[in-house]
Amino acid sequence: MDIAASSLYLSKETAVKSVDEIFIVICKDDAGQPVTWKGPKGRLGTRTHPKVHIGSYGTSIIFNRTRVEDSGNYTCSVPTTSKSGVFRLVVEGK
Repeated sequence: MDIAASSLYLSKETAVKSVDEIFIVICKDDAGQPVTWKGPKGRLGTRTHPKVHIGSYGTSIIFNRTRVEDSGNYTCSVPTTSKSGVFRLVVEGK
């Protein structure tokens, strides 16, 4: 498979959530290339909020108890290519 011709799968493109919700967004490269996530405040990892989890299904970001300040754009990308996808989150206060 030609890596340049492969596509990026993003489980959601936008979501409106309330404070304290839990949900997951998955990103997967069809060619099996590793992906990274960046949020409104920079790169995301296993110890950030939201945190990144790498599994056989792809690389996900896990929001555990959403906060209003989580609102913004989250970008999933393949560092070795120009492929990327954007997920937009809006968290509404109570």
